[in-house]
Amino acid sequence: MVNEEVVRNTIQKMREAGLSEQVISSTLTDLGLSFSQTQAFLSGAGTFPPGTGKPSPPSPSSSFRSEMNDDNAMTDLDHEVIASRTSEKVVQRLDERSMLNHEEQSLKDNITHLALEQHGQQLRDTHQAVVELHDKMDATNLDTLSNRVSTLNVRADQIQKDVSDAKALMEALQTLMQKILETNQQILFEIKTKKG
Repeated sequence: MVNEEVVRNTIQKMREAGLSEQVISSTLTDLGLSFSQTQAFLSGAGTFPPGTGKPSPPSPSSSFRSEMNDDNAMTDLDHEVIASRTSEKVVQRLDERSMLNHEEQSLKDNITHLALEQHGQQLRDTHQAVVELHDKMDATNLDTLSNRVSTLNVRADQIQKDVSDAKALMEALQTLMQKILETNQQILFEIKTKKG
């Protein structure tokens, strides 16, 4: 006779290990339970409570008994085989899950590494572009500044020449005005002396 408690404890341990219902069902099926037996154990169904009017489904133990050998009893060896198979399946599923988690982490690490490499390359490209632009602007600014200084020097020389010319013209004009004034005073003096 199958020890239902062993099967239920095994299901509980698999659930506590985080295995899905589908994995647990597959494991129980691999151990030789029929689909209906597996579903009965997974749902925790036993007999319906009295008075509900619903028929009682066959219990897992009676189904097992019908599938056992003629003397309808399971030996300790059979229990050990079931426990061993279940343990192997659980370990296999846990190893698969661990491997999947490791592969997922490896993929995440690779994606992060690639993203960092691309970002680093973009930063290097941007830095190079800034350096080239800076060099270009420095050369352009130096040429422009040199041209402007030369232009300012030419203008300053022209202004200095114009100022010098204007100063000479003003002195000549002042001298001319002085002579005109002196001449006018002389004429006025002569006119006064003739009248008087």
